[in-house]
Amino acid sequence: EYGDAYNNLANIYIKKGDIETAIIYYKKAVAINPKLVQAYYNLGNAYNKKGDIDNAIIYYKKAIAINPEHAHAYNSLGNSYDDKGDIETAIFYYKKAIAINPGDAVTYYNLGIAYVHKRDFETAIIYYKKAIGINPEYAKAYKNLGVAYYKKGDIETANIYLKKAFELDPSLRK
Repeated sequence: EYGDAYNNLANIYIKKGDIETAIIYYKKAVAINPKLVQAYYNLGNAYNKKGDIDNAIIYYKKAIAINPEHAHAYNSLGNSYDDKGDIETAIFYYKKAIAINPGDAVTYYNLGIAYVHKRDFETAIIYYKKAIGINPEYAKAYKNLGVAYYKKGDIETANIYLKKAFELDPSLRK
């Protein structure tokens, strides 16, 4: 079908870094097939890459309207609201994503970040640990867990998790 073809063509432009052209082709895809959930989600991602968070939110919500079980769209909505500084709405959407896909370490990690933004380090620690429980190689989660313990004043525990993060990914030392 042509809608899928335009969506795939837009994906190629995204990989080439040509977001504007990708957006044109994603819009053609949904014009041909208004039920093409992945093209709406991809439009959200494209607008997000452009820094146009308001349009990203619109398209993530369109993807969810077609497929209310689209966990990645809920997670991306959470990221968008977090970027706007609306932490409570971000948390709401992250929790919706987890309700649909409780095995997604990235969403737990994002929830941890949101709680750090609220300066609720105890809750952030819980979510970082959940992310690590799902993906024991999640270096960024170990790093953020260490930072959360540090901000709580527990330097000893912070150092344990930071050391683990740097063992998994030495580039995180920066």
